[in-house]
Amino acid sequence: MFSVDVSTLKSYLVKIATIGAASYFGILALVFFQQEKLIFFPSPLPEDFKFPFNISFEEIYIKSGDDRVHSLLLKAEQSRGVIVYFHGNAGSLEGWGEVGQTLSQQTGFDVWMIDYPGYGKSSGKISSQEQLLRIAEATLAQAKERYPTGNIILFGRSLGSGIAVYLGSDPRVKALILETPYLSLIAMAKHRFPLIPAFLMKYPMQSSEWIPKVSAPILILHGNEDEVIPFTQGKELSAISKKAVFVEINRGHHNDLEEFPKFSDSIKGFLNQHTGSKDVR
Repeated sequence: MFSVDVSTLKSYLVKIATIGAASYFGILALVFFQQEKLIFFPSPLPEDFKFPFNISFEEIYIKSGDDRVHSLLLKAEQSRGVIVYFHGNAGSLEGWGEVGQTLSQQTGFDVWMIDYPGYGKSSGKISSQEQLLRIAEATLAQAKERYPTGNIILFGRSLGSGIAVYLGSDPRVKALILETPYLSLIAMAKHRFPLIPAFLMKYPMQSSEWIPKVSAPILILHGNEDEVIPFTQGKELSAISKKAVFVEINRGHHNDLEEFPKFSDSIKGFLNQHTGSKDVR
């Protein structure tokens, strides 16, 4: 037989519980105060960086509040309109511009892409969801001025999908394309960190609440082997809107959908169906 000192055991259990609680709340504090570092991974570029594209393009700075964000307008030879593109959470237009160039060449649309604050040549830093949405609104406003009668398409990739959905209710938007989208960043946080309370999310990006307000046709593309944003989230998002068409890319991951012919064929077919075969700026 062995004996147990109940008071000593209680003391140990209290210490363990205290350490566990302190660790948990420490993690919560880290998630809240360091959220930007957990979500955004910018790659800055020098102001004099030269983009090596082989199509005509223009660099445009967009002012929104205290922010001055850099953007690229990649121009098609005979433009059918403009695709306003919001990219993912990492990199800069150095890399994303190549994506835009390919998209322009494949579709015949101009492609207008922005770098978020702190990315590429954009000044400042990201500090709130409201800030990102106001910048997106300013970008769309400029696109509407530049293309007063032309087709305006919104394209959101990964992080940028929520921003594109938010803007999608604008009556000038002809169509919305989403690549590897999420239901919300709250849903993403629950997927990755189940014990993190939703109220700590400073960037909820509630695509699932915004998408019913979109009256334009929607194309959603998602790889069924996406290792970053669950394939099920894209599929569930499409089910919320009667305007949405869902395209499953078999064996597609998060960063390789452009390698599948079904991806580009689906985008071209969708644009031809909803914008016609020809347009001018």
